[in-house]
Amino acid sequence: MLSFEFLFLNFKCLLKMLWNLTMEKSELNETENDISKILEEKYKDNKIVKYNTYFHLNKKDIFYSHNQYMCTYILQNETNSNIYLALKNNSSGEGYIFSKENNLYIKSHSQLISKLIIDYKNNYIISCSYDKIINVYDLSKFNNNSKILSALKGHKGRIYDIDLIPNKDQLLSCGMDKNILLWDIKNFTLIKNIYLISNVHNLVVRYLITEELKELIFVYSKNQTINFIDLKNFEIIEKNNICNNANSVLILNNKEYIYQNKKSHDIIIYDFIMKKEKSILKGCKNNIQIINKSKKNDKIISYDNGNNIKIWNYIKQFCELTIKIDFVLYCFFLDIEGNLICGSINKTYIYN
Repeated sequence: MLSFEFLFLNFKCLLKMLWNLTMEKSELNETENDISKILEEKYKDNKIVKYNTYFHLNKKDIFYSHNQYMCTYILQNETNSNIYLALKNNSSGEGYIFSKENNLYIKSHSQLISKLIIDYKNNYIISCSYDKIINVYDLSKFNNNSKILSALKGHKGRIYDIDLIPNKDQLLSCGMDKNILLWDIKNFTLIKNIYLISNVHNLVVRYLITEELKELIFVYSKNQTINFIDLKNFEIIEKNNICNNANSVLILNNKEYIYQNKKSHDIIIYDFIMKKEKSILKGCKNNIQIINKSKKNDKIISYDNGNNIKIWNYIKQFCELTIKIDFVLYCFFLDIEGNLICGSINKTYIYN
């Protein structure tokens, strides 16, 4: 038989182990609570599955199954919350627009669709594509019998981006041919164009964002240059050279842009009015493939080659959320309800 002294010593050790585990759990909960206080309200409502530097959302659902198609762009109608997907047929390469509301596929382009936008003033849905064409549809009659109101042709290479000029019936487009074209979207005519740096052969306009107050266009080019173009006379008024190690450049607002430093993997927020770095976001360990900004709040969303989606608060300068995914991501979108929609091959997923 076991002695009383032996049993007492083992019981004492067991109590000590339980006490240590309780204290560790208490410290962990306090840490989670402290960090959760920093998060904004919509993140407090999400369930935190695990705390280990990262926060993980606990639910991934299939938003839509689109077999034989790859999702290349996601757009939400801010009026009725309907989601539109730009889909590429994996076999033919043709570009389709899918409307989730009425489960509708419309063939729009002969090649990949690079962007979709909605013109709420004129009630248009507009698409641009690698096939060098911009198609304009009547949003109110977007159904199986939809006909293109106008096919805008003027680019000589792939079109990467389009953007509306606020409070004007005008559209800007840019692409591989180094041209930025200004269109009259009411009469569907070309107004003028600007050709960027003809002696740089690897120049590709990637990002184009309009800014209403100063009436400037900010254009990021493949040669690590941001051009500032005055909309009144459509001329380049300033050039801003980014460092040679820049990756995934994105214009934030009328005075800041962000880029990733390829060497350190840090995300740099740069003030191009003051011409200096404003802040640095640390915590990314891989090269960023896609980066975007939420329209509703101070959030940056990034996807890196380690298959991580990160949501950053660039004002408070920390990573709020990391999601490790098990599929290849081609585009993403943070909808008005705070759900993250992720486009991939054959399926589009939603995290909530």
